[in-house]
Amino acid sequence: MSFERHATSKIKIAEDLFKLNTKGFRGEALASIAAIAHVSLKTKQHDQQIGTKINVEGNKVVGQEQAVVPEGTTIAVKNLFFNIPARRNFLKSNPVETRHIIDEFHRVALAHPSIAFTMTHNDDLVFNLPPVM
Repeated sequence: MSFERHATSKIKIAEDLFKLNTKGFRGEALASIAAIAHVSLKTKQHDQQIGTKINVEGNKVVGQEQAVVPEGTTIAVKNLFFNIPARRNFLKSNPVETRHIIDEFHRVALAHPSIAFTMTHNDDLVFNLPPVM
């Protein structure tokens, strides 16, 4: 459901705001990203032995299967704007866009030291930040 538009809110009543304890996407962010990129989501809850892998391309689920994945959630975004070539023309050079992504990665990771973060770029590990308890 997280890839469906208007389907991700977990807020039903005002008190729900005080019960949030996840780092999930809000609103339509994941659906919007999936509309313009190839997205892979791997997730497994800590009390489960098997997880789920979902692949989405252009807002279409192209694969969903049970999978052996580590605990937690991993989201990979590839081929940004693959289906909107005109939009790609507005991107800066690869190094500039990569720098913007790294800057945002730093902001989020520093604000949440209790969460593990990894970042890969072109299959190379850029950051591997374990949680700080």
